Formats: sequence, structure tokens, C-alpha cells
Amino acid sequence: MTWLKVESFRSKSNPKNSYWVSIHIETQTLGCNCKAWIFKKAGKPRHCKHLDLVSPDTIRSILNLAPNSEEYNTRVIEFIEPDTSDIQHSKQWWMERKIEFI
Repeated sequence: MTWLKVESFRSKSNPKNSYWVSIHIETQTLGCNCKAWIFKKAGKPRHCKHLDLVSPDTIRSILNLAPNSEEYNTRVIEFIEPDTSDIQHSKQWWMERKIEFI
């Protein structure tokens, strides 16, 4: 799985924390590491306010980066899947929003 960092946002409630919006290259879905994204409510689509703050132009520029270029490599996220042996949730646990406008 190749995820690239798109943009960082500082938490308003706790300025020591930052949240990253990232894009999964193969599926072109966005994800975020904030609590709203990770712990979505049952029956609701996975979403957070940070996704709305990223411009389509920024996403396009990330998707157009040449693989293994310097900028591409600085944005790569080492994604480690959570241990789901004791809980029930999807292996795609934080990347369900398909980008429609690209």
C-alpha cells in the first residue's frame, strides 16, 4: 500500500498535535489520522473536516509526482495495518473516500 502525505493541519484544541491528510495512490482515496476519521460513527460515511480543507489542485499535484522522485519519497508513509485480531473492522479502516473530481 502506498500512501503519500498531502497536507498537515495543526489541531485547534491541542496545538501540540498535527493531523495528516494522505492519499492512497492505487485507489486514489483520502484518509486522515484524526479521531473523527478513524472512529467514524456506525451508519455514517467516513469523513472529517481536514479532508474539506485540502484543495483539488494540491491533490492533483501529489498524484502527478514521479514515483521515486525526491518529493515523492519524502511524502511516502510507512503504513502498518492495525492488529484487528480482537476487533471487527475492515482492513481498509481509514481509506474509504474515493476522490471523484480527479
